[in-house]
Amino acid sequence: MSNIKKSFIFIVQTNEGELHAGRQSDIDTAIQEVEEQGSELDFEVIAKIAEPNGPNTLPMDFNEQLIEWYKPDEKRDEKFIKKAVAAITKIIWQTKR
Repeated sequence: MSNIKKSFIFIVQTNEGELHAGRQSDIDTAIQEVEEQGSELDFEVIAKIAEPNGPNTLPMDFNEQLIEWYKPDEKRDEKFIKKAVAAITKIIWQTKR
């Protein structure tokens, strides 16, 4: 039986309020670049969603309730959640091409 390492897609929010999604390596690379430049991060990681069977296995029609918010008590309107879903869907689509 193979032991699949958990994989996640992370949602980040920029200081300007834009939402983007990336995998762990994308986020790590962005943080490393900022540290090397000696500047401050212009984004915050606000949530993650697990990929069920390892990298690149989250379906396009995933359930938005699977998003794990780092501040679960924070209010998010429907428009904000749709933007988060769109960011995740975009990275899934880019991977499947």
